Amino acid sequence: MLISFCNSNDKAYQGKLNKLLCETFFDFQFWYDLDLWDENYESYSVTDDEEIVSNVCVFKTQILLDEKHHNALSVGAVATKAEYRGRGFSRLLMQHIIEKYKDIPMYLFANESVVDFYPKFGFRRLFETRYLAEYVIDNDIFPGKLRFDDTKI
Repeated sequence: MLISFCNSNDKAYQGKLNKLLCETFFDFQFWYDLDLWDENYESYSVTDDEEIVSNVCVFKTQILLDEKHHNALSVGAVATKAEYRGRGFSRLLMQHIIEKYKDIPMYLFANESVVDFYPKFGFRRLFETRYLAEYVIDNDIFPGKLRFDDTKI
């Protein structure tokens, strides 16, 4: 078993990671095809015979807290192949990331089936509230479709 790291648009690595993510979540290929992976997105993974069997990704971002901007990490793509679960690989990767970025605030979004995994790393559960209002706009303006090849985007 080896621990791998990637923070670049490495197509070979992305292919291996996407194989795991397809099994666990869904196909991320569209994201890789848009060349959105840069030095701010990091993947830490456990490999076995050149196959990624467990992974945790972080995205370096900023949050606004007490009216100040702070560097932060968004944790995601936490996945382990079914036959490798229970061996502590996700725990090992999470501990590595937390130690590496010990003074950086972190947050994540987790589904109900795994939410209890994260408190042991210092995460606490918060609930998000969205306020919605229904209204009708009566004008001749139509929204334009966003294009990722537009330099403004």
